[in-house]
Amino acid sequence: MKAVFFDMDGVLIDSFQAWFSTLNALLKHFGKKQWSSEEFIQRAWAKPFEDVAAEFFKGIDLNKIAEFYYGHLTGYAKKVKVFPVAPRLLSELQKRNITIAVVSNSYHQITELMLKAAKLYDYCDLIIGGNEVKQGKPAPDMILLALKKLHLKKNEVIFIGDTIYDITAGKSAGVRTIGIGVQGDDRAENLGEVFEKLCLQKE
Repeated sequence: MKAVFFDMDGVLIDSFQAWFSTLNALLKHFGKKQWSSEEFIQRAWAKPFEDVAAEFFKGIDLNKIAEFYYGHLTGYAKKVKVFPVAPRLLSELQKRNITIAVVSNSYHQITELMLKAAKLYDYCDLIIGGNEVKQGKPAPDMILLALKKLHLKKNEVIFIGDTIYDITAGKSAGVRTIGIGVQGDDRAENLGEVFEKLCLQKE
């Protein structure tokens, strides 16, 4: 193992409230009915921004939606919570000279914003956002781009995600996957179990 690729939301941080608040502000701004948390999870959570915009904001210019969405998200960054084991895991991987990449369906600048708010940004060797590829997860584009940029082979990487979109992307890219709460090549129930699998295993 030379590198670990991470999804961001639900894996390293809990930014649900930040995204949920921002999406409802967007719905209100465009005169649409606001969603419950259950509706948000079903309709938008973990999906590429462009897909959500195309389905629920038809006829509205994408640039206007993105400008409002990401502009307001900045104000909600304080709602981001870091999973306690995340800094410890990333620090341990860094000590072992394991390359760390974050691949998120969020736009690159928003992924950076969230990671900086969580004080995890400095651990990352590479960040790939959804706006840097033609298709976000579940397509493999982001993982393949990360492999190319880092000059890594598929068998040198483990990808960790918490949704079926992540696992599908990882499998399509040909890398080993660990699902948090979902079944990948391996499964963990939380990031603490991921730490045990990656950092406490016998040499």
